[in-house]
Amino acid sequence: MKPYNVYFAYYSEENGQFEGTKYEVEAESQFDARQKAWGLIDSDKEMRNASCVSQCGVTWDASALDLQDYFNMLAANDKCTINQIENIDIPDYRIHHDENRVAGAKAVIRECWGSLGAIRSIAKEMGQPHGMVPPTIFEELHYSKLLAGELEQKGHVNEARSLYNIISDAEKWDESGIASIDNLFHDGNIWLNGHAEYLYDHFGRGGVFPEKADPFDMMANYIDRWDRVRAINKLSQLPVFDEKDVIRGSGDIDSGMSFESRVLVLRVDKLPKNQQKPENILWIRDTDRDYARGIGDNSRNVITGRSAYIPRQDFAGILRPEIEHKIDFEALGNEYAKTSINAYENMSDNHRMDEAEDDQEDEYF
Repeated sequence: MKPYNVYFAYYSEENGQFEGTKYEVEAESQFDARQKAWGLIDSDKEMRNASCVSQCGVTWDASALDLQDYFNMLAANDKCTINQIENIDIPDYRIHHDENRVAGAKAVIRECWGSLGAIRSIAKEMGQPHGMVPPTIFEELHYSKLLAGELEQKGHVNEARSLYNIISDAEKWDESGIASIDNLFHDGNIWLNGHAEYLYDHFGRGGVFPEKADPFDMMANYIDRWDRVRAINKLSQLPVFDEKDVIRGSGDIDSGMSFESRVLVLRVDKLPKNQQKPENILWIRDTDRDYARGIGDNSRNVITGRSAYIPRQDFAGILRPEIEHKIDFEALGNEYAKTSINAYENMSDNHRMDEAEDDQEDEYF
C-alpha cells in the first residue's frame, strides 16, 4: 500500500464553471486508487451537486530503482496535467471567450506531449531490452486487456482476439499498436477485425475504465449553455424559468444547499393562474431558516419588490449563475414599476377596486 493522488474535473452547478479537486488514497496500485477515489466522491457534499465529473489522472511518488514504476509515474504526471487543462482550463476559457488563454493552455499541452515523447524514447532505450512496456500507455494497456475480456464475454471472440494482438504489439513498442491504444482512450473506439468497435460506454464509473461519472454528460453542453444565454434587460425578454434553469439538485430539501441571498425559481404551478407570469417567478431569501410549520422566512421578488412567506419546497431551486449574471434586475424592476404606475393611473376608480378585490381573492402569498 502506498499513497496516491487522484485528480478530478467537474462542472460546478453552483459556481457556473469547471473546477478541479484532488483526493489522497492509500492503495495497492494506481488502478486500485482510481476506483477507491470514486468512493470518496460519494461522501463529498460539494461533488453531490456537480456535473460532468471525470478523473484527470492518478499521480504518485516512485523510486528510480524501479524503472517501470518510475517512468510510469513521470508519464502519469504529464498526462494528468494534459487532462486537467483539457477538462478545466480550456472549457472555462471557452465559457469566457478568452481565446488568448485557450492558446496558452494548448501551448502547455504541446509541451507535455513533447515531454511524453522524451519519456517514451528514454524508456525504450533503457527499458525495452529488460522487458519494460511503454510507460506512456501503461494504464491504457491494463484497461485494454479488461476491455478485450469484456468483448470475449459478450461473444465477440474475433474482435477480442484482434484487440489482444494490438495490445501485444503495443507492449513490444510497435508504433502502430501504441497509436491504436492511444486513440482508443482518446476517441472511445478502435478498428478491430475489419470494422470500428465503439467502447466509450465502458468508460463510465461502473465500466471497465472508470474515467467518468457519466460518459455521456459532455462538457460541450455546459459551454453551450453559456452561449445560449442572452442578456435580459426587458420584461418582454424574460422567460418563465423552470427546473431546467436551476442548479442541479438545489431544489431538494436534503441537498444541504443554502438558499440565503440566492436568486430562486418559484415553481410556476404554485402560482394562481392570473399570476403565472415571468416577473413573478424569481425571488430571493434574506435568511435561510425555516419555521417549524414549514413556512420560510421572508422572501422578496427581485423584479416586483413584493415580499411573501414561501415554503422552501415551493421553489424549483437556485437559478443557474450563468443565467443570473445575464439578467439586469435593476432595469427589469424599473420597467415593471413604470408599467404598473401607468396602468394604475389609467384605471377608473371602480376598476381599481375590482382589481384589488380580485388580487385579494387569488393571492397565493
